[in-house]
Amino acid sequence: MTQYKSIRYEVSDLVGLLTLNRPDRVNAIDETMIIELEEFWNARRHDDATRVIIMCGAGDRGFCSGLDLKETAGQLLSADLKIIYRLQARISRLLLKMRQAPQPIIGAIHGAAVGGGLSFALGCCVRIVSRDVRFGAAYINIGLGGADCGSSYFLPRMIGAGRAYEFMLPAISWTLRPHSNWGWSAELSGARHSLMKPATWQIKCVARIRWVCG
Repeated sequence: MTQYKSIRYEVSDLVGLLTLNRPDRVNAIDETMIIELEEFWNARRHDDATRVIIMCGAGDRGFCSGLDLKETAGQLLSADLKIIYRLQARISRLLLKMRQAPQPIIGAIHGAAVGGGLSFALGCCVRIVSRDVRFGAAYINIGLGGADCGSSYFLPRMIGAGRAYEFMLPAISWTLRPHSNWGWSAELSGARHSLMKPATWQIKCVARIRWVCG
């Protein structure tokens, strides 16, 4: 199996566990992670041995804190608009690759899921979230537009355009509890370490369906 630096992947009983693995940076997206996720999702399109994938983040602080500004801030400040657009488009294509994978993706989301991390969460087929989860579309705060990386596509379709724009345009962060009935998560779990129990139940249902259907 391919060895990665910024992600970790394990397979057991037809179930793949994809872990964003930069806990010291709250699993922020850097160049290495982009390259490795491109390779990972391309490989899943031809992976008949895996029936379902769980996507989670390493560490206790969060699922994914979005683009690693410590690495890219200098590049963005000095780049022209075409370069910035290409970066956003490249990360957005990761969401397309997620949706092109034949395996259903279950997101086990905890802590911070902001920016590109929000988009990764939205790109999952099912989201199981912890009570400490915090979402945010903060792109506009650094001049990257109101909602890039695919969130402007997914979020309005999940909760309605009006509600989605209330979050995306002001670039505010939000928790799930007041909005848990909006239909974007399958289950509200407890702490991070309890996410796998409802995820396992979802896996059994999905794997059985895929077993019956092919």
